[in-house]
Amino acid sequence: MLSSTCTKTLLIVGLNFLYLFPIFSQESFERFSFVGDEYDLNDFNGDGYQDIFVNESFAFGNNTLMILLNQCVPEEVAFDTIHVADREDVTGELLSTDFDMDGDIDLLYQRGDSATLYLLLNNGDLSFEEVELGIENSFRNQIVDFDQDGDYDFLGLNYNKREFYVFINDGANNFEKFTPLEDDKYISTKAPFDVDDDGDLDIVIGMQSWDNREMIFLINESNNQFSEQEIDLTFTNQDVDNIVIMDYDKDGIDDIVYHAADTKLIAMLKDQDANYTELKILPAEGADYYPFVSYVFGDLNNDNIEDIVTGGMNLFEPYPIHYFKNQNDIGLEPLYEIIEVGGVYPAWDVQLLDLNCDGLLDVMADNGGDNWYFINNLDLATSVEDAEKHDFSIFPNPSSDWINMVNLPSNILAIGVYDVLGKKLFNISNGSQSFDVSQLTSGQYILKISAEKELVTTLFIKQ
Repeated sequence: MLSSTCTKTLLIVGLNFLYLFPIFSQESFERFSFVGDEYDLNDFNGDGYQDIFVNESFAFGNNTLMILLNQCVPEEVAFDTIHVADREDVTGELLSTDFDMDGDIDLLYQRGDSATLYLLLNNGDLSFEEVELGIENSFRNQIVDFDQDGDYDFLGLNYNKREFYVFINDGANNFEKFTPLEDDKYISTKAPFDVDDDGDLDIVIGMQSWDNREMIFLINESNNQFSEQEIDLTFTNQDVDNIVIMDYDKDGIDDIVYHAADTKLIAMLKDQDANYTELKILPAEGADYYPFVSYVFGDLNNDNIEDIVTGGMNLFEPYPIHYFKNQNDIGLEPLYEIIEVGGVYPAWDVQLLDLNCDGLLDVMADNGGDNWYFINNLDLATSVEDAEKHDFSIFPNPSSDWINMVNLPSNILAIGVYDVLGKKLFNISNGSQSFDVSQLTSGQYILKISAEKELVTTLFIKQ
């Protein structure tokens, strides 16, 4: 039940549409491999480019943790390798964030039979001091300030015990463990989210199909006390996995997106009254590109419309990574052209980043033993180089406050600023000749201008 102090209501209804999916195969992505097993993405040296934190495994349980610094060389991919540490029996996923909030990105990894979680504090020069956090046997850990007290907590799972944990930080990296879900034997996935708009973080839980519950909203009452609300889903009765919180319908309110094991991708659209409407994004019917087990959203062709990249597995034949190029504006009726990115079997984790700094998002994938990246060579209507052909320019670049735009295209439809992972940060009024970047953190960003007959993208640096 929801707390008696909550005035919002939760309503789940279903929407269904006819989808047409023409399937194409073209040489738009060039495949390469890079060293390491598990990986995580972040800007580790503060130059505005996304880098890669990787674990390379050797014989007898030996591992090397390293950072691949993206040199952002035009028309090629180049890394500088930073040795972080040699450790035995590294296990589980890799994580990174500014854990101590000093402006430097720190690293987290797990080691040993107990999967003990370790923190590598960045000294500011990519040398690291190791701290054991006292958290064991917890996987798929998410870093979040759950109690909103200014330090980081964790949400995690124990696969063997099938238990779900919340670890609350006391401010000195001592963690108190809670198990807020009464029956968590069949839990599959989780994500922190303010479900009822009361200002604190709740938890969205996806369940396995062996359970008679499909999704659970754990409502945060106070002092780590939770009430459970079971949610009956419209489009699936299979495993619910890979929950992502994002503003799918671009209405300024975050929504819930999840993957169902019967190969559907579903959005639960949240409105201003905390009501939810389900929308099937990718259907299972009549398609030969399933099953997929991972997905990521991003604008790969710079048309200001978010696309989808899926990775997966098939026990009987190879499964290529697929790029679903969205032909319509994000909303209730997506229409996709399907392009095969490449063959990595399985692709447990797909991510997007601009590896060669050409303004296009590239694709990365982990298949449980190797890492791969696919360089995006999509033929766009107007590229970064084309911006120079019609004399469009921006100045100053780099900038710490305002950037001016000169010789803008005619008949502008939209102007937006994106991060290097393709996430839209804010829109710029069509009549503007300048925009404020003072609120952005230092790094590299993408400016996209959609006009009636062209698309212009260019890069800028926030100092």
